[in-house]
Amino acid sequence: MNQDSGVLIVGPGSIGRLLAARWAGRGRKVRLLARAARQEGALARGIALTDLRGRRRLVRGCSPARARPRVPPPASAFFCVKASQVDAAIRLSRPWIGPETTVVALQNGLGHEARFRRAFGPRRTVIGSCYVAAAAEGKRGVAHTGGRKILLASSRANARSAADAGRLLAAAGWRVRLVEDEARMLWTKLVTNSSVNLLGTAAAVPNGELARDPGLAAILSLLIREGTGVAKAAGHPPLARLEETIPRGCRTTRRQLNSMLQDLRAGRRTEIRAIAGPILAAAGRLGIPVPTIEMLARVVGRLERTALSRRKNQ
Repeated sequence: MNQDSGVLIVGPGSIGRLLAARWAGRGRKVRLLARAARQEGALARGIALTDLRGRRRLVRGCSPARARPRVPPPASAFFCVKASQVDAAIRLSRPWIGPETTVVALQNGLGHEARFRRAFGPRRTVIGSCYVAAAAEGKRGVAHTGGRKILLASSRANARSAADAGRLLAAAGWRVRLVEDEARMLWTKLVTNSSVNLLGTAAAVPNGELARDPGLAAILSLLIREGTGVAKAAGHPPLARLEETIPRGCRTTRRQLNSMLQDLRAGRRTEIRAIAGPILAAAGRLGIPVPTIEMLARVVGRLERTALSRRKNQ
């Protein structure tokens, strides 16, 4: 079966919508695959994109995957689902992904990489880390609120697929970097998320406050040191000096509510287990104290239980 040059977005949430809108706005064929067919249909009528300068426009050109089941498979599929939804997304996507489709996974946490490789093979599976801030707006909108960097892990096994995915992302204006050490890449994002997301969610503030407020900045520093210490002890030291890059990133995305806080406010289950879980598990195994991460993980867990209970009782 011949492939077209299109892209399949599996999970058109905030990041998925943003990727789709950027490609569709440049004339790329984009298909959307969501858990609900009605979500695909709504977004296919146009994605209301707000760019970094606050300019808003309606981007058309995406099509719902389920409305076109017999078209050639896409050249690339980007999985933008939550870590807890990976297995369901893999099952849902199989009819639309061909034998030569490059599969790019942009999840938080650890462990998903092995599941993607089991499902699609190491040659065409590319694991990535996305340093892009976005917020879904209603049923059809998305705002790009900061960041353009996307890291992709490249190895001897998947070098061609990683390079193809990198060129595709770069063509849409993203700053792409290929890295050789996949584990270090994932641990770097893990420490970043366990610092920014835990604190921002517990304090219920946008990213910028974590760097601006002296008290929050001090706690952020503790979180970064604890997470970095665990990553180093586990043999995966971060790719960058996170004591510098994380606060700088918070200032760059100062109005952004992190994804965990967005989920909490929407009454959805957060990614607390995928983000804090691996660090807490490694810390316990290695005998490294992480009191700040432990405390905020308990706080966020309690906030999540309250939010889910409130939504259930509505």
